[in-house]
Amino acid sequence: MSQRADTVRLSIGDAVTKVLRESDEIRIGQAQLDVTDAQVTQARAAGLPALTLRGNYTQVTRNARATIVGQIFGQNYNYTSTFALTQPVFQGGRIWAAARAAGDTRSASRSTLAETRSQLTLEAHQTYLTSVLARELVVIQERNAALADARLTQVVQLERAGRASRYDLLKARVDRANLEPALLQARSNLALGKKPLLMREVLTAMIKAHEIQGVIALENSFNRVGLDHVKRRVVDDAGGRCALHERLLFALEGEPDPWAERAAGVDRAQQR
Repeated sequence: MSQRADTVRLSIGDAVTKVLRESDEIRIGQAQLDVTDAQVTQARAAGLPALTLRGNYTQVTRNARATIVGQIFGQNYNYTSTFALTQPVFQGGRIWAAARAAGDTRSASRSTLAETRSQLTLEAHQTYLTSVLARELVVIQERNAALADARLTQVVQLERAGRASRYDLLKARVDRANLEPALLQARSNLALGKKPLLMREVLTAMIKAHEIQGVIALENSFNRVGLDHVKRRVVDDAGGRCALHERLLFALEGEPDPWAERAAGVDRAQQR
């Protein structure tokens, strides 16, 4: 008996709706918003009139004096009720300040919830587009492999006909073999739902890792520790690579691009 697949097919709209409805982050944000709503209500209630009801109950035990004098002087049960209506007039601005602080807190909670919704929506779209990219990369790698197979077949026929050398045949076989790891990696990423390996991300992560390890110190540079270290630090560790990539983008945020300025004909040295 074959095992059923655990994949649920959803459109991007259904996926975003499901994330926003069932995400723990959304539930936490909504709970915080409810708390701030209660704080606003409590702060505003401090400035409203207050009606207080107080009750008192007493019971007199039966005694000889009450029996002799008469029941009118010895009631067994006494009830007393008092109503008090109060209205705060001036408290040094504490009521207004508390209401304003509660309102600001609620606004912040609403902004946080909106930001969480936007972030989850972005991540859902990013995941969807990443899966689409992974599928397209598999198609591209399969096409490359098919073209390499056709090229290899053609070179084999040319070599048999004496129109191609053994070097051409060896080169065609090596080119085809070099495509196999990329094809296997693309298929693995698609099956596991991993983010495709982007060269821009790899290069930025290498720059940041090189900066962290010793800026431009030769004893810590990559050409000294070797490619195995680079592969282990940047290529194999997807989480670390993404973190290094984001750190470099954050460090360069707001900085001018010197290459773009040079391409536009602006020389920073001449400006100085």
